[in-house]
Formats: sequence, C-alpha cells, structure tokens
Amino acid sequence: MGHPLGATISDTKNEAYLRKQASGADLLTIPFAHTLAAVCDVLGSIRELSANVHTRYPRVKVLDSGTYIEADAPDYISVIASLTNGAPLSMEYTGGHPVYGDAFSWQIEGTTGQLVITASTGHTQLANIAITRYSPSGQEPERIEIAGMDHFGPHTNVKEIYRRLASDILNGTQTAPSFEEAVWLHKLIDDIRLSSRTGQRISQATPVGNLAY
Repeated sequence: MGHPLGATISDTKNEAYLRKQASGADLLTIPFAHTLAAVCDVLGSIRELSANVHTRYPRVKVLDSGTYIEADAPDYISVIASLTNGAPLSMEYTGGHPVYGDAFSWQIEGTTGQLVITASTGHTQLANIAITRYSPSGQEPERIEIAGMDHFGPHTNVKEIYRRLASDILNGTQTAPSFEEAVWLHKLIDDIRLSSRTGQRISQATPVGNLAY
C-alpha cells in the first residue's frame, strides 16, 4: 500500500484523516473492504472468520512538515476464514510500500491450476490488475485477457455496475449489489473488528446476491 497507510503520510490536509479511526476511512474500510467484496463475489460468502486488526504505527510522520501525528486506524489486517462452500480463505493487508514484489497479490488454487491476480496497489477498486494462470503440468504461465477490458482502472467497477444495473432492469434479474448486501458487508467489517478485539471466531449470516463493488 502507499504512504497514507504506513509509517508516513505525505501531507496533513489530504492524508491525516486516513490514520484516524473516527473518520471511518482507513485500511480496513476502504481497500480491504473493496477487496473483500470482490473475494466474496468471486469465491463465495464467508461462513466464519478469525481476525487480527492492529495499529503498528501509533505515531506517523508527516513528510511535508516533518512533524508527527497520533494514529489509531489499523495498518495491519489478517483474516482467516471458511467460505460457505467449504473452501478456506486467508487475507492479509499491510500498510506502507512493499519491500519487494507486487503491492497486491491474490492467489486462487484449484484442481487444474492456480490463478494469480496482481496489481501495483492494494486498492483493487482502482487497480489495473493482471491475471495469470499457472498449470501443475509445468507449462509456461498464461496471461488471461478479458474481452472488452483492455485496461483495468477506476472506471472498470463503475462500468461493470452500470452494466449489471441495466441488465437487471431489462431482464428482471439481480446481479448488481443491493442495499442489503452493502449492510452485510459492513456487518462483516464489524465482525472482523469484534474477532480481533475478543479473540473469538465469528459466524456469519449468508448474503443473497452479488457483492462486487
């Protein structure tokens, strides 16, 4: 992740609020929540989870002034979960620049190989992602191209949501996220905090529909 969610921020005006839990805008509620919605949309809903939410840097340096501010928003999140289809799930988000490798890596293992989704930022709602397939036979990795998606970015999610809304209106379906699913996602974020605070494994109610944001 970039500067705002690690040990430093670039300027007070535009980034200090990201380090205050009271603002409601932090590593957990923005990039992690967007990615969690995508994970559930692709792989299935979470049945139960255990989590660790931590603030590693309670004092953050402001680079434009050289001063420090107090921080209580999380800059580390780890979730171990079971999905309703029985599959295991592990997610970890850490604030700050990566020391090596991609800033974002999502690995999906299946019976015929592995999909790896990478990006230069953990803000998956904004990221230009790459999808690569690896097979157990030892063949060369295969870059997967998606028709009509020559470039991922901030517009991609907006375009897809409008496409789903239009299809739902025309066909009487429900593929776009609903208000109830948004509430479920926020409840899931609250349960992640609860699990971290109490050390308990939390069971989840299953949402209906799709969560992709």
